[in-house]
Amino acid sequence: MWTMLLTKLVETIPQLLSPYLVGLVSGLCGLWSSKEESGRVAARVLAAREAIAVSVEARVLIPALKKSCGVVTRD
Repeated sequence: MWTMLLTKLVETIPQLLSPYLVGLVSGLCGLWSSKEESGRVAARVLAAREAIAVSVEARVLIPALKKSCGVVTRD
């Protein structure tokens, strides 16, 4: 459910999400890697991932992705 909300937020106000991108991306990675994901969850995670990739500027997204890789690999 929160992935639909995340998708709408990213599409509506991507410029205000930069402080939260590391947590959002890390959360999406955790959800994606979950063994219990259903087809609906996977589709929503993909939609949220696509919304982030399309809506957030690269100069903001790339450093957040780099930091979230460190967070995901530690966990």
